[in-house]
Amino acid sequence: MNLRAFDRLAKTLAELDTLPRRLSVAIAPVLTRELQKQYARGTDPYGRKWRRLATGKPSHLTKSGRLRAGTRAAPLPGNRAGVRILFGSRSRIAGFHQSGTANMPSRKILPERGMPAAWRATIMREMRRLEQQARRAT
Repeated sequence: MNLRAFDRLAKTLAELDTLPRRLSVAIAPVLTRELQKQYARGTDPYGRKWRRLATGKPSHLTKSGRLRAGTRAAPLPGNRAGVRILFGSRSRIAGFHQSGTANMPSRKILPERGMPAAWRATIMREMRRLEQQARRAT
């Protein structure tokens, strides 16, 4: 292997090494949009409608807008790969909605059984885009 090819390989490997963190940064705003779509549709991450209130009105999850406004995806702090979901100052309320209470059925905001199809498609699309970027850079 000549020196030029070795340098190119080293650069490609270094670029690919940063891919997980870059993917985390890239998918955070896209997952935030997915979460906001869920609120707008009144659905859980798998597309199932939230249960209506006992009065028959739609769910009160979006009534004031405070929980929705604070819900977002963010890359893990530092230089770590991964994404976390934040609820701002309304995190306690989010927990009640996620798991339900004795007086309220759950209205899931976060996935509990596997990656939702919409989230998976978003992550895969961003991963392909970043991979193509990394290949063009070398």
